[in-house]
Amino acid sequence: MRAGVNAGLVDRTSQAEPGSFYSAPRRVPWPQSAPWPQSALAQRSAPWPWWVLGLWSALWVGLRAHPVGQSWHFFAEGGLLLSSGGPSGGLHLYATHPALQMGPLALAVSAVLRVMGPGSGRVIAVVAMSATGLPLLAAVWRLLPVPERRRRGRLLVAGLVFLPVWTELTTHYGHLDDVLALGLSVAAAHAVSRRHPVWAGVALAAAVDAKPWAAAFVALLLALPRKDRWPALGVFAAGVAVAWLPFLLADSHTLMAARFTIPNDYSSALRVIGVNAAGTPWWDRPAQLARSQCLCLLHRRCAAGHGHVRPVAHPLATPLDDSGRGRVALRSPLHR
Repeated sequence: MRAGVNAGLVDRTSQAEPGSFYSAPRRVPWPQSAPWPQSALAQRSAPWPWWVLGLWSALWVGLRAHPVGQSWHFFAEGGLLLSSGGPSGGLHLYATHPALQMGPLALAVSAVLRVMGPGSGRVIAVVAMSATGLPLLAAVWRLLPVPERRRRGRLLVAGLVFLPVWTELTTHYGHLDDVLALGLSVAAAHAVSRRHPVWAGVALAAAVDAKPWAAAFVALLLALPRKDRWPALGVFAAGVAVAWLPFLLADSHTLMAARFTIPNDYSSALRVIGVNAAGTPWWDRPAQLARSQCLCLLHRRCAAGHGHVRPVAHPLATPLDDSGRGRVALRSPLHR
């Protein structure tokens, strides 16, 4: 009887559902060791060249800080004249003071800084400009394709060359117009890369309003699709006219500022090509503009779809035929 009962019993452990009371324990394999995941902070940390370039920039800012802001008095004087008006200021500014080669946007910014006090405005401007080297370099670097951005050695070399020249302009001389013009030109390049013709025209017009020689970057707009070029050029022309046309209509002698002779410094690249005159030759500015346009068009042809990158990247570290106002011959084409 017991055997029959036992024979009729069902092996519940063999038919039990997995996870039930009667289920037999299963062997779970021990997980293999896996590498510890990187923390979010480690994944977001900047590549090592940026840390090196940060120290490099701080070093050159310290070296250029004595003396500091040597050309800031031009901006302080120009901003004061622009806001004061009168027969020698206001819209007659460039006709009566041709030595002021910066644009009205740069002078307007300097006038706003002057409200904080002559000394405080100068300090704030120089400190802010001295901190723009790495952000500007990063903005240009972001224009490159992702495969090229993985070549960190190029970033390191570009920063090692560019930052000493940039701190010469920003910390030692305090050229607000160069900072605005190059920064806005890079912004225009980003707008071109994202196919925003209106914003590209606005940014490039603002660059010319800060420094007229930024007109050399108008070839950036040629990197846009054909249907977007005319809107961008129209916005650019309108933005330039809004800033400069009032000065031309108020005083016809405003154009005389373009003929102002700049002293030919001994560190100028002009002396390398045999120009040893005391002042710059008449063909200096037209040659700069023509050469910049040719380089932009050439790079656009050779860059395989990334032509908007080279016209901005090239002027950041190229020796130019400029008159020079300091002890360095590597200049931006926007440098006076």
